[in-house]
Amino acid sequence: RMYVRFGQSGVLALQAARALWRQPLPVLTATLGALMAALFPLLVAFPFGESDRLVRDGALALYFSLGVYLAAAAASGSLDRDREAGWAALVLSKAVSRSRFYLARYGGVLLVLALFSLCLGLAALLSGRVGSAHDHGQYGAGLGIGLSILAAHAAAGLANYRFGRPYASMAFGLLALALLAAATGPAIGLSGGAARAALAASAGRLAPALLLIGLALAVLAAVVMALSVRLPPAPVAAAGGLVFLLGLVRAPLIDRAAAAGNRAAAAAAALLPDWHLFWAADALSGGGRIPWDYVGGVGLYAVFYTAGMLLIGLALYRGRDL
Repeated sequence: RMYVRFGQSGVLALQAARALWRQPLPVLTATLGALMAALFPLLVAFPFGESDRLVRDGALALYFSLGVYLAAAAASGSLDRDREAGWAALVLSKAVSRSRFYLARYGGVLLVLALFSLCLGLAALLSGRVGSAHDHGQYGAGLGIGLSILAAHAAAGLANYRFGRPYASMAFGLLALALLAAATGPAIGLSGGAARAALAASAGRLAPALLLIGLALAVLAAVVMALSVRLPPAPVAAAGGLVFLLGLVRAPLIDRAAAAGNRAAAAAAALLPDWHLFWAADALSGGGRIPWDYVGGVGLYAVFYTAGMLLIGLALYRGRDL
């Protein structure tokens, strides 16, 4: 019986992810992010010896900002589309609990964010191949990203024309595969074992920063999902943006007011997520690394905060008239 329940949850999560993959927004944001990451190395006109940091931080900031937009948009409309199409009422009438349905929809959003994170993470890894002034690997990296985008969309268009496959979902999946091939292939400005060693070293330093941003997107999706139970998509997206902005100014403003004895600020500090915990790109400067202990601590914070928001969303969803 437990296996059947997990199977139901998995099917519902995949169905939710498939419905989101067929929307144009995920593939458009992933394509835009990869394309801009490819252009970063060419825009570093005056690096002053810090081209690595400029391109890396730019790619990570691009991943964070586009990911926030995609997480808010995907989570805000998932439950509302199910209700309007009658899918929620149909599934809940088939001995599927509201809790399982709600968590499965959140799982579908996470699957979309995971594929988006893979695309932007690989693009950031490739664009980070910028070296010093005598290193011309940045042009090969940008070319690899550009060719990956072109190949993915061309193959998706051909599959749509010849076999009737959905263009958006095909392009989204093929983009991730093409970027993975470009990242692991030899045509990135180096060759053979040297390329693989350089990429392994870059990936090892970049992986904690990418993982932290991915955790932030999962937290934001849980917040927006809870808000979407009672609000329509447009106000939910606005409220999610407000939560993100307040979380950004929490440390310099809200926490300081809370320390001064302001009760409203103390309550806001207890409720709002601290997004600064998820941005640790500055630790990578000068050949530094982000400690995995820090990633583990932030991961626990993200897990507990997400669990709390899911519980709030479940409590609200159980009383929702579908």
